[in-house]
Amino acid sequence: MKTRHLKDGRTQIGQPRPARSCPARKAFASAAPALPLKAAGFKMTPEKMKELFHSEDTETVKRIVSEGADVETRDEFGFTPLMMHSNAGHVETVRFLIEKKADVNARDGYGGTALINAAFRGHDGIVGILLANGAAWDFSCEDGTALSVALKGGHDTTAEILRKHGATY
Repeated sequence: MKTRHLKDGRTQIGQPRPARSCPARKAFASAAPALPLKAAGFKMTPEKMKELFHSEDTETVKRIVSEGADVETRDEFGFTPLMMHSNAGHVETVRFLIEKKADVNARDGYGGTALINAAFRGHDGIVGILLANGAAWDFSCEDGTALSVALKGGHDTTAEILRKHGATY
């Protein structure tokens, strides 16, 4: 098990990152969760970690956060709950996580963001929410920017939303 000490004083425990391309190209919905960041006074179990990252029920995510889970918890790939729920298309959970101050511009271990993941999947509503809350459209990973992955995926409406917010190549 690899332990990393993060700049903000937290400790991340998990597997080393594999050499892979941008997560927007992969579906990690079934990936096993890593051991979580340690938050003072809160015990994150593997079951709670899985629920926080993969639950389709917003109320479950709200419960775990209210118990003390950090919305910036990262898995072994550097994904945050916001990235995973943006990728999965869980609109209400994305809204909740942003309300709880999840970083809309957090980058995972591959350079990807919640916006790139949502654009890759063609989740127009989530793309709009992220942009309205300050997500940067100009970040890129190995697969490109949010605009380029939307276009590659044939998501013309998503691409148009990004363009209306100033996105270019």
